[in-house]
Amino acid sequence: MQVTIEPGKPVTKRLVLAVAHQVFDPIGFTAPVTLIPKLILRETRDLKLKWNEILPDDLIRKFKSSYRQLNALSEIKLPRWLNISPTGVSLSLHVFYDASQRAYAACVYLIVRSNEVIS
Repeated sequence: MQVTIEPGKPVTKRLVLAVAHQVFDPIGFTAPVTLIPKLILRETRDLKLKWNEILPDDLIRKFKSSYRQLNALSEIKLPRWLNISPTGVSLSLHVFYDASQRAYAACVYLIVRSNEVIS
């Protein structure tokens, strides 16, 4: 998936919103990258910018940096099938979470231990 904007288009609150929501990620794997445009949107709200107003230079720099990272998301491949057998396997689920004033996040790991002997 490639996130696109027209070259030379001014960076406005409307453009940041459009780019932030081009990434479909209901599970949140891309949150470390997609969070930045959402935080920029929050800053535009705090600055009381209108939808078609050009963002301040510091927010434009942040946006352009995050935009380059968004396009790198097309390289991510996540398999959906774990291919584990229900017999002879021990499963362990680990959950980590954290929060700050600006965002919160959670991460879940599944650890699979097999009783098979590898020779």
